[in-house]
Amino acid sequence: MAHEHCNKCFSSNCCHTSSCPLIFCSNGCRARMHECKHQDHEHVCPNSFIPCLNAVYGCPLTIQRSHLTRHLRVCPAAVVVCSFIYNHEYHFDKLDESTAGNLAQTIAIRDHIWNEHRIESERRREEMFRKLRPNTEKIEQKPKVIRSEKYRYITMPECVLDRGSGIICSTCRKHLRDLEEEEDQRIADMTEDEQQQMIEFNENYDESSNLGTLPSLLKTSLTMLNSSDVPAQSPSSPPTTTDVSSYEPMPIISDMETTSSQIYRLRFFASKSHSIDPDLFNKNSRFHCDALCRRDEIEQHWLVHFHVDCILNTSLIQQCPKAQYGCEFQYERLEPCKINGESIEIRFDVRNDAIAFNWYPTMVKNSKQVAHLLDFPTELLEKILSHLDSLSLRNVSCVCQRLRTLCEQLLPYRGVVVGEYQRHCLSHGESVWIERRKHWLFTNTTSAIPKWQLKVPNKSTSLSQHLITCPYGEKKDLEQEPPFQLLGLPNPTVSK
Repeated sequence: MAHEHCNKCFSSNCCHTSSCPLIFCSNGCRARMHECKHQDHEHVCPNSFIPCLNAVYGCPLTIQRSHLTRHLRVCPAAVVVCSFIYNHEYHFDKLDESTAGNLAQTIAIRDHIWNEHRIESERRREEMFRKLRPNTEKIEQKPKVIRSEKYRYITMPECVLDRGSGIICSTCRKHLRDLEEEEDQRIADMTEDEQQQMIEFNENYDESSNLGTLPSLLKTSLTMLNSSDVPAQSPSSPPTTTDVSSYEPMPIISDMETTSSQIYRLRFFASKSHSIDPDLFNKNSRFHCDALCRRDEIEQHWLVHFHVDCILNTSLIQQCPKAQYGCEFQYERLEPCKINGESIEIRFDVRNDAIAFNWYPTMVKNSKQVAHLLDFPTELLEKILSHLDSLSLRNVSCVCQRLRTLCEQLLPYRGVVVGEYQRHCLSHGESVWIERRKHWLFTNTTSAIPKWQLKVPNKSTSLSQHLITCPYGEKKDLEQEPPFQLLGLPNPTVSK
């Protein structure tokens, strides 16, 4: 607590230091203040260490306040979901799994498998909700009310200012407090046995209670009872109950079990438990990325989409002019430029569901200088891994236990953390979402290619050479063809 003089003193050279001396900040920010203000200064000191703003979402780092802005760009919990959507229009009519090196065929197989699985998942989900929809309608017919926390059987209509957050206005709060005071006064006039009976009823109160289960002491009360809690009954009809537990509860669902989750998608393609039905191939499939990216990787991720997905069937892959008649000839028209003498080849990583690039550096063949990667010391391996992109780190972590342990140390700095929330159904029909666990992983983002060039064709990939021997090309001897006639002009070959 600051002294009376210190509350108004902002001078770093104050002379009234007898009761409260001047001190420097212990964090080294060179701020000078009265000693009683040191605790308040910790909340604004640029050199004080604070947890990340995303600590509740899984970021474990504690950093200086002045470095917080720079950290949020590489924070593992600041995850961005890619919203790229594109319609792939393929020129071929059937899928062929034997063409493993064909980029367009591989991506088409991926789109076909995922679309079929997504449609099947949506069908099963609609079927599940269709069975539960009658139960949901019966539960939702119950109007929303404001319920007293002290006496659960005291209710009043919902506040008109409530927008779903549970906050009520001061008038409704005062009205509810008056009802609680009236109930306190009524219970105070009861005997000890009656008071004990009311306490037990309040503790075991269920919103589905009916008139048959309400005690007589509560029936004569002047407090407000909601009509949904006490159903209307005629004197001749027997009491009926609404047992919510008799309905089939909604199964527990995790957000990682939906098709919109990338973790679920990566697990699906890594399992290799999918099959292909070529008869259901859709040539105009829609591609939804939904990939998880760090904030410093989202730009590189979008460049890969622009350089590959957007020009896959137009500029990147060149088709034969007779493709509409069934010719399957195609070749890559563009290729990445060499960087520092290293050749780059584009491919599709099926296991990680991502576009990848194979780098082929210039190798010097000398058996005396060959060294295996695992023979390097740990310090050198950490240096090498720090220069790899996220997709490469994801693949390297699957090589062996040693490399996996080294990659796990890079997760807080190069990976992302995603919380998994699980849906739990309560006994009275409502559901809540709770955090089940946190997942640490490397994203499937690869390094973008800075520059592209036209690929020099050879005899096997030259379009002009293919058209000479194309089986779908129609050959005609123009010398044997009759001359054509222009419309509106007399035929010169017809004799007069």
